Amino acid sequence: MPIYEYRCPGCDSKFERRLKFSEMNEAQSCPACGSEAERQLSVTAPLPVAAGVAASCPTTGKPCHCGGWADA
Repeated sequence: MPIYEYRCPGCDSKFERRLKFSEMNEAQSCPACGSEAERQLSVTAPLPVAAGVAASCPTTGKPCHCGGWADA
């Protein structure tokens, strides 16, 4: 499940939520004040992995072929 970042316009709190793709457009309440929060644009940078080279898995520390990303 992807992690979405939110900001509350009422109290300026920032928080994250793990949501299913089907839930991404549902309104999210601020955990601090209960106001409806705004989803923020998140920028991620993929880690380059050479073709055929096993990356070290951040979860297990062992070589894996998932591109360095593994489900916890």
